Amino acid sequence: MIATLGTGPPVPSNTIDATGAIARIFAKGDPMAAKIINLRQARKQKSRSNDMAQASENAVKFGMSKAQKHHDDLQIRLQEKHLDHAKREMPPSSDDDDIKSP
Repeated sequence: MIATLGTGPPVPSNTIDATGAIARIFAKGDPMAAKIINLRQARKQKSRSNDMAQASENAVKFGMSKAQKHHDDLQIRLQEKHLDHAKREMPPSSDDDDIKSP
């Protein structure tokens, strides 16, 4: 004999108990078997993932990554070094040149 419970699929009558509820047998490999989790660890993992999402949003919104900052700093230092090497020094002027103006 096959019985139906609500809108679900037909259930063999030997799995229905006296109250009409389905008696599920959680066998190894049963896809409906409950997965035991540590709630504290699950809460912390969810918090970490939310924090990482917020951090990535803030990085996009407010600034550059650490690698980009390092690259920009290196480029600035290289440009300053290049300018310092190309700089010409003026010869020292003597005080006598200022006095001998025509």
